[in-house]
Amino acid sequence: DIRLASLLADQAAMAIERARLVSETSRRAAYLEALTNTAAALRAAVKPQEMYADVLGQVVDQLKAYGASLALLDPESGGTEAVLAVGAWQGTTGMRLSAGEGIVGMVTSSGQAFVSNDIRTDARLARPEPLQDLPAIACVPLTVEDQIIGCVMVGRREPLSAEEVRLLTGLAEISANAISRMQVMETLETRVRQRTQELEAANERLQELDRLKTEFVSNVTHELRTPITNVLLYLDLARRTSSEPKRAHYFDVLKSESVRLGTLIESVLTLSRLERGVVPMDLEPNPLDALLADVLVSYQARAEVKGIVLDHEPDESLPVSWVNRVQMHQVLANLVGNAVAYTPPGGQVHLRTARTQVGGRDYVGAVIHNTGTVIPPQEMGHLFERFYRGRTGRAS
Repeated sequence: DIRLASLLADQAAMAIERARLVSETSRRAAYLEALTNTAAALRAAVKPQEMYADVLGQVVDQLKAYGASLALLDPESGGTEAVLAVGAWQGTTGMRLSAGEGIVGMVTSSGQAFVSNDIRTDARLARPEPLQDLPAIACVPLTVEDQIIGCVMVGRREPLSAEEVRLLTGLAEISANAISRMQVMETLETRVRQRTQELEAANERLQELDRLKTEFVSNVTHELRTPITNVLLYLDLARRTSSEPKRAHYFDVLKSESVRLGTLIESVLTLSRLERGVVPMDLEPNPLDALLADVLVSYQARAEVKGIVLDHEPDESLPVSWVNRVQMHQVLANLVGNAVAYTPPGGQVHLRTARTQVGGRDYVGAVIHNTGTVIPPQEMGHLFERFYRGRTGRAS
């Protein structure tokens, strides 16, 4: 009887072991199938929200969960945001938690999974309301190469087994890698778009600079051609004439045109130095009215010859301004010189200073007003183009 009982016990043990192995194999097959299905679904996702939905869909199906959420970590603040929540937790989508706050903050900061089959009395809950009806929860981190990027959390009424927690951990590992790859691709695509836009803008800028360079060369050539033509003309006239008075007049014109040519060349060189930043900007306190008075003296004789009234209205209450005296004098001289040149005989050129506030700071400026023909509105955009001469200038 004992031998028979022992034989029966051996047979029973073998049958139980076979059943256990079949059950373990089935569970392992189901585990691998769940992971495979999740990986396939994540590979098919093309947008982040699709991927998040696939992750939580697999989690809910495999664990028979009533609620699930996916939170991602903000690397700068250390906080988390629930990018998607489903089931009973659907209303928590978009919820933000600060660094280390709640179960989610604890898991993302420590990298350790958290499991509880009765969470209702846990003081670490950041938002206990959504979890009241789902006491059993599991929260596992999303980890990629030892770097935590977020966590996934599930909740249900029935307790969670250790096997189910392992399944959730495996799903989280696959999901973390897929989400990380998509984030990298999004970052690369964003950078490619930014670089493409920058290159397009740079190309447009280069084309614009090339156009401006061509216009500049054309304008400079045009401006230089006139005095050179006059020099050649009057040299020929001076060679041909035998009249001393005419020859003296021709030499005066030659000197005037030579000075004009030198001024144009110096202007081009000055522009080049300014562009290369080799002109020092040594600032010093100067009364702006005093600079205007100096310029007025320089152009007074020319204004009187044309019958133009050139006057100056100083402001004694104006504070001194920090400027480079030489460069500011040249700016004012250019403005006053143009005003005198383009004011018809009998007109007026009025100089004065002004004071204003910008951003709570005091600024001073000069106003040069003449009674000549105004610049057409459509040519205002060309005010600072080199050697640009509009319709009014050409007509005069």
